[in-house]
Amino acid sequence: MKPSELLELKAKQSGIEYPQMTVTELLEKNNGGHLDDVAIKYYGNNITYEQLFKKIDEYNRAFASYGIQKGDYVSVCLPTIPESIYIFFALNKIGAKFHTILPTATTEQIVEILQHNKSKMFITLDSLYYRVGEAIQLMDVPYKVKVSANNSLPPIIKQIKQLSDLLKKETYKNIPLDFLAIKQFLKNGNGYSTISNPWKSGDIAAVTNSSGSTARNKGTKLTDYGFNAMVCNYQKALTDVHRGQSFHSCIPVLYSTGLSNSVNLPLQLGLPTILEPIFDKNVYPERFMKNKPNLSIVPVPHAKALLDYLRKVYKENNAKNKDMLSFVDVFSVGGSHMPIPWEEELGFYLEYYGSSSAIGKGYGLSEHNSALTISTKKMIGAAGIVLPGVIFGIFDSVTGEELDFGQEGQIRAISPCDMAGYFNNEALNEAYFQTDENGKRWGHTGDIGRLELIDGEVWLFYSGREKEIININGNDILLPKIQAKIFECDLIDDCELVVIKQDDDNHPVAHIVLKNGSISAEEILKKLHELFKNHENLEPYAYKIHDSLPVLISGKVDKPLLSSELNDYIKHAGERVKNISFY
Repeated sequence: MKPSELLELKAKQSGIEYPQMTVTELLEKNNGGHLDDVAIKYYGNNITYEQLFKKIDEYNRAFASYGIQKGDYVSVCLPTIPESIYIFFALNKIGAKFHTILPTATTEQIVEILQHNKSKMFITLDSLYYRVGEAIQLMDVPYKVKVSANNSLPPIIKQIKQLSDLLKKETYKNIPLDFLAIKQFLKNGNGYSTISNPWKSGDIAAVTNSSGSTARNKGTKLTDYGFNAMVCNYQKALTDVHRGQSFHSCIPVLYSTGLSNSVNLPLQLGLPTILEPIFDKNVYPERFMKNKPNLSIVPVPHAKALLDYLRKVYKENNAKNKDMLSFVDVFSVGGSHMPIPWEEELGFYLEYYGSSSAIGKGYGLSEHNSALTISTKKMIGAAGIVLPGVIFGIFDSVTGEELDFGQEGQIRAISPCDMAGYFNNEALNEAYFQTDENGKRWGHTGDIGRLELIDGEVWLFYSGREKEIININGNDILLPKIQAKIFECDLIDDCELVVIKQDDDNHPVAHIVLKNGSISAEEILKKLHELFKNHENLEPYAYKIHDSLPVLISGKVDKPLLSSELNDYIKHAGERVKNISFY
């Protein structure tokens, strides 16, 4: 039996019935009997489900007062704050589409989006206006609303924040008058009735950004059915998760992973959701230790920041606070591949400091509502157990034949959470979703990996992206395999591989961060050269040493930036180090 056949059988046996209703209807169904439970925690402000539902309806009536109807687009550029949650569910109740726009998008990109979605309203944070304002003013968006991150803060914290903004002169007085303050927007909804449109198959709930490593992210159209199916799949898999456990939501709501996995999922499961509007790996460990969440889903750079923090604590006094991580029930990492040394070391600290959680890894793509695998079990190097209802197949890139367990090839996926398609890109839709001779519509992920059957569970092991395969001297090499080899050196703390082309040759170069900054270039290159002694075809052409690697707003390493760096590389040359640059 091929892997896909076994997974198809498992999906049929799962017994999951996916709700045919809007996302907001499911939220009300799941939590209507728990109105006093805390839904959202925001800097000391505890918002119950009863308060959440009232806010959703208040925003719903305000949208109705401005003529927002089923099928309309509303463009949103907000961090993860209570207002962004109210807006999403309020629009969903109407049947309108929540279209997220990144603050890093260029004016041209925003204008292109607004041209095609014909957005009826644009909502942004007042402090983000200066990044997106030019694009908004170029377009004829009927209504524009500004929100402050202070709105939902407790009174005393709000006063401190407003005083701080005043001292910094961050008063945003230059925002055009046609921008409605959120209070005025809500006030205009007084006297209007709440709109609740029925669910219809194929309805789009949101258009969100992928968190890919390319400079320009793609909009993915996510359906009510897909959101609800994702919740049901996780419910089936997370048998030890129960109402009342707290969840730390640190991934921005502008990404599908943030909206689906870090906002909608915990709220649907009745988990008090701690909102973190500041998506910064440097402040994450402090916020994590202060909030003490029972469950977390974090990108790899945030997990690495926590690892660095725990290293420091352990080095300074490893005998104290042996239970300081006992609050951690589930700690999941995703978004990109986590190097095995980091996984092993972070797992050690979690156990040492009292957590019962293994490092759970998840694999998902925006195209599948960011939900394909999950794991709370220890399995070093794996990308998780395939979620109920999801079907994977591993295929030979040349013959297109499905491969068996243990064989590496192209990863393809089928999921009830699949997107409706890319926003305004039919050609890309046809390239991503392809139907085989048996009528199965596979998502071509562009990834390489293998499936393993272990104790009755199907595990996915991720190897890298197809586009990371390069030809060097006639050999096809997968860059992550070079990276994994470099991580075997105990002097390396971080590493990323990119390719620089020169004279029609592909040169893989390694950007590295050292554990000990006092190590000489000669010493590190000598050790790395020895490491590749029996793997000459894998050795990078050159190296560049950094204090830390640059990251994108999504939290992933900024590979385009690293690829543009052409100077200050070093190369092993016999007994000496050679400095080189590219042109």
